[in-house]
Amino acid sequence: MKRPWRVDLTRKYQGQIKASGSRHKVEGGCLHWGVGTAALEAIPEARVRNLIEVNAPRGTGYSRVIAGGVVYVLQPWRKVVGHAGGQNATVPRPNTRLYGVCIAYVGPSQHPRGIEGEVEGPHHKLGTAWYPPIARQDVLLAAHSMRALRAYGLDEVVGHSEINRAKSDPFPVDMDEFRALVLDDTHWRASLAAHTGGPRGT
Repeated sequence: MKRPWRVDLTRKYQGQIKASGSRHKVEGGCLHWGVGTAALEAIPEARVRNLIEVNAPRGTGYSRVIAGGVVYVLQPWRKVVGHAGGQNATVPRPNTRLYGVCIAYVGPSQHPRGIEGEVEGPHHKLGTAWYPPIARQDVLLAAHSMRALRAYGLDEVVGHSEINRAKSDPFPVDMDEFRALVLDDTHWRASLAAHTGGPRGT
């Protein structure tokens, strides 16, 4: 049975993204993708490093980044990280209320790049763009990261573009299905079994 993920137990990137405070509970999760580099040949860990480098000067980032079937913990969940602010945010206190999980991504393009499985979809600046697929194992990892916080108050799941009109992420992830992965235990177990080839726990 294949395992869909692993956690980076070295914690070598933990603390490299700035935190602005702490919280006792988290109300929801916000799913992002982030483009540290659009280079198609970049290895997953390079995408994580590049995401940190791009965001760190602005004091922004994500609590967890998923890349290539690995989850990298950049800050503990109790730390408030600036991942969903800005003047276009449509919800109050998004960084304090929402836990930010990001999938490292090659990013959309104005024109097709010949990547197998890429699809055309909406883009906040271009009108439409071409998006490569996001690996199922990384979607499951992102859901698992949020499921782990349900015991600490997480009962709401949004995509970045759902709370900020100036964003296109996390398309092409289906947010209705992603919400079910996080909040519906039956759907989670069935999806995990379908991916791994057999039943697994929560």
